[in-house]
Amino acid sequence: MASVELPSRAKPEALHSLCNHLRDVNGSQKNDLYSQLDIDQRQVRASINYGVKLGFLTVEDGHVQNTGRGSGISYSENIGDESVRKAFREAIEFYEPYRDTLLRIHAGDLVEKVNGNPAIKQSVFKEKAEASTGEEHTDREINLLIKTAQAAGLGKFITGRKGFETRLEVSDQHEKFISKLVDEYPTPEPEETVEEGTRDTTTDVGGVSTEVDEMVLKADEAAGQLKLKVEYDVTNKSEEQIAGLVQRIRGSK
Repeated sequence: MASVELPSRAKPEALHSLCNHLRDVNGSQKNDLYSQLDIDQRQVRASINYGVKLGFLTVEDGHVQNTGRGSGISYSENIGDESVRKAFREAIEFYEPYRDTLLRIHAGDLVEKVNGNPAIKQSVFKEKAEASTGEEHTDREINLLIKTAQAAGLGKFITGRKGFETRLEVSDQHEKFISKLVDEYPTPEPEETVEEGTRDTTTDVGGVSTEVDEMVLKADEAAGQLKLKVEYDVTNKSEEQIAGLVQRIRGSK
């Protein structure tokens, strides 16, 4: 997937309010929305970006209006209505980075008990979103993904406290929705990893065992996009030994 920036700083509730307003005024110029809505300008901008990416809104020459999906949720007073939840599930399916992240979590069987309830931790969402997009993502971006899942009826957003991470406590609807995605979309390729079993111990360099697989060291050059991080314990090693190890690694590229 091409690198993308996930939406952030928005709120599903604010997007719902924006869709309601756009239905009432039959669309609006973006700049006019700042004075029309009881929402600060940053939230308006974030909501528009969020709504466009998830297929609720379109923007053309500065004119913002609902899509069919946005119009659909605009008739509901409560964001918790099932019709709104269904629209957010459709939006997650529509927006590839969100859909792909959930599929990767499912493929890794990463729903686990947290404080007694089945949940997906923020760190898991972050890891799989970054694997999906090829970009690093902020907590704001990941939290909006989790809140979108909540708006879709897939669970409850739980703020981290008392040693527990922020997370999505999954609902019964989550499993049904993921099963539907699995039936309709290919399972994402697993991320590249270096397994302990693939390593070969090379000749010691100044008494430091390098434990480097020559083919792994050349993977970056062959694959172009693959990045490899190699760590060695050099505790109690001399400067000469460390220098020899660095020279060995560089010579293997």
